[in-house]
Amino acid sequence: MLLGIDVGTTHCKVGLFTEAGAACQLASCATPVQQHADGHAFYDPEQLWQTVLSVIKEVTAVAKSPIAAIGIASMAETGLLIDRRTGQPRSNLIPWFDQAAATQAKVMADSADSQTQFCTFGIYPSFKNSLAKILWLQTQDVSITANAVWLHAADYIAYRLTGAVATDYTLAGRTYAFDLFNKRWDAAWLTQFGLTADIFPEPQPSGTPIGQGVHADLADIGLAAGTPVAICGHDHLCAAFAAGAVTEGMVFNSLGTAETLLGALDDQALTIPHYQSGLTFGHHTSRNQMYWLGGSSAAGGSIEWLRTILGDPPLTYQEIEQLAMQMTHEPGDLIYLPYLSGRSAPWPDSDMRGAFIGLSAHHQRGDLLKAVLEGLAYQIEAIRRAAGEHLGQSINQIVVSGGGVRNQAWLQIKADVCGCQLAILPTVEATLMGAALLAGLGNGMFKDEQEALAETATNSTVSILPSQQRHQTYQQRYQQSFLPLQAPLQHFFQTNPLTPHRPSPTQRILREASGEEARSHSVKGTGARVSHTTMKPKNLLTLKQALTIAEKGGYALGSFSPRYTAMIRPVLQAGERARSPLIVQISANELRRYDISPAEFTNEFFAQMTALDITVPVVLHLDHTKTMDVIKAAIAAGFTSVMIDASEKPLAENIAISREAVAYAHEHGVSAEAELGRIGTTDFVETDDDTELYTRPDEAERFVRETQTDALAVSVGTAHGVYTVRQPKVDLKRLQAIRQRTSAHMVLHGGSGVPAAMVIDAIQLSGGGVSKVNIATDLEVAALAALGRESRLSNAEMNMQSPTQIENARNAVLAVVEDKMRHYLSSAGRADDPIWREVIN
Repeated sequence: MLLGIDVGTTHCKVGLFTEAGAACQLASCATPVQQHADGHAFYDPEQLWQTVLSVIKEVTAVAKSPIAAIGIASMAETGLLIDRRTGQPRSNLIPWFDQAAATQAKVMADSADSQTQFCTFGIYPSFKNSLAKILWLQTQDVSITANAVWLHAADYIAYRLTGAVATDYTLAGRTYAFDLFNKRWDAAWLTQFGLTADIFPEPQPSGTPIGQGVHADLADIGLAAGTPVAICGHDHLCAAFAAGAVTEGMVFNSLGTAETLLGALDDQALTIPHYQSGLTFGHHTSRNQMYWLGGSSAAGGSIEWLRTILGDPPLTYQEIEQLAMQMTHEPGDLIYLPYLSGRSAPWPDSDMRGAFIGLSAHHQRGDLLKAVLEGLAYQIEAIRRAAGEHLGQSINQIVVSGGGVRNQAWLQIKADVCGCQLAILPTVEATLMGAALLAGLGNGMFKDEQEALAETATNSTVSILPSQQRHQTYQQRYQQSFLPLQAPLQHFFQTNPLTPHRPSPTQRILREASGEEARSHSVKGTGARVSHTTMKPKNLLTLKQALTIAEKGGYALGSFSPRYTAMIRPVLQAGERARSPLIVQISANELRRYDISPAEFTNEFFAQMTALDITVPVVLHLDHTKTMDVIKAAIAAGFTSVMIDASEKPLAENIAISREAVAYAHEHGVSAEAELGRIGTTDFVETDDDTELYTRPDEAERFVRETQTDALAVSVGTAHGVYTVRQPKVDLKRLQAIRQRTSAHMVLHGGSGVPAAMVIDAIQLSGGGVSKVNIATDLEVAALAALGRESRLSNAEMNMQSPTQIENARNAVLAVVEDKMRHYLSSAGRADDPIWREVIN
């Protein structure tokens, strides 16, 4: 017989299993959570131990054969400090969901480049991390860590059973101090906080027996002395093991109050795509495998909420099932965003809230239920897609376990939305079974993992198949409705909080129970990847606001295109170092060429703004766009300026197209730029006819008057690209004539490779010169040279470079941007002019 123990957030459970994974006896008792007067939650160590003992005793009392091994799983980051010499607790167990260590998480984030740390630790700095909790305990007692060791909840129960101090890789991976790839504590990192590596126990693979087995004095609870005990780790990962989700392509879905989607991947170094996915990573309970994890915090919780508000008393589960049976199979016309307590992966945002979109008088209770089930499925689809897009995994089957499997309508909708076959795990106690099997594996009862899982009941004969017709319709709804609603609603809830949100400990449990790492909103380094797609800091301005100030000051703003999302960071850094206002831009062609979406670009932009604590004025600009759909997507994503380029069209048609784009931008509080004349490339020899492509002052006057554009990109001799054949020039007389006849701010495109003297002359024209200079090619050339490359990369290829290579490229870009600010644009130091402070404040 095998014994599994699960020390959970709300319940402590124990299960007795055969070697084939069949449950013989299960018992459960509420986990005794308490609360300090200051509101912080805790578990009393002795009370928790006694609770676990009582549940073990209840199960062993009916055991008909000896227990061969004991496996322990638990919630991840919950833990305490004990004295290494006496074993006595130095602290209570601090629950993973308690936010006491929020300040210490900020300190950790400020102490290093978070992207580099992510590639080492697989997670983001958070109040949940064990290291943050230890640092917080030090603020209560500076000597508390002396001769102390941190134990997670599973580690502590294992210690009480055996007297051995240990942990496993899955729990070590949630500390923010465990080097995943060297499988050891990061001593250099811990030294920064005055700690040594022995603050943590020796980590081992999941299921490894520890110590000498069960203490002899525990015979009264039915455990024989010397019975092998193994720490099996993170509860979600133990459940995934029981589900057989230990190879790529097989994904485990835990379906309860909160919901997680968890998959395996081969052991590998973490890179920028992992960092950008919004998922967390670590060692799997399965040997030589890693995992990725994303969560949805209000899954079954949404259904609980709905049944409560639809009836008084709340609708029974039978009534909910009856409503579900009355629903049609076809996709509904309501959209539900399942963010009752914030949004988790892959776009974490604690300010986000839920919503029904599309309500009308004909909708009934069943329509609301269907919308809720569909919204939950859309959110899991977002996580599934994030894993597919960033990790390259093809996910076509999902193993499902948990209380939610009783809701057949939910399962069918999930299958239809994701287009995946769902295999239903027979037991809802997958964590207990996984811990038991891992302990048996570690004790040598099975030859290998395949044998451990072969005889279990995990290969369910119950499966849910998707309807391909409904899948196609759902995919259209996902693309055309669910995704486009994210940015504007996020913007609304971030800028218009309806009520203060101060979640109770119970609400925080519901919000975070998925295991998904919450990201800090203020981190240094490259910044945690929070989905700030439309949050507008005070120093994020429109193009018109910024250029008005620059023109009055007699300088220009550089409009720098990083092209690769990894290069946004050095562009912003340069502005902060030079104290220069700046514009960060990307063109529609670059979005297409480098395979970046507007939302992806803004996600990284806002993450960097927050991470670097940028204080200089910044504009986020979409350059050279031909169609309204891209402009609309950019505005929805958070761009504060957009450009319509219909310069290849006849004048009247250019005016008509530009007028529409400008009007749309202005309606949404965004500035607009347009182009008149043809700005060419540098790969041709000039001829006498080239001036016909230049902007005519009389046409510019009409164009600005009829379109009301805020800025005008003019053709006066510069070109896009590297100057290899023709040489750069600026027709200053033409430029001055245009400026004298229009109110729009002048924009010089093709600024790369133009001598500084030419740019300065164009800026300092009497009566107002150029106030925006576009620079893109120089940045990419510098980045590629630092990488030893000549041909451009895709955005994904850039992100696949090693952290050292990316840092080299960033340093090269930073140097170029800072040089332009100081020696071309005359904008260095101007961010501290009082006029900027007035606008920002």
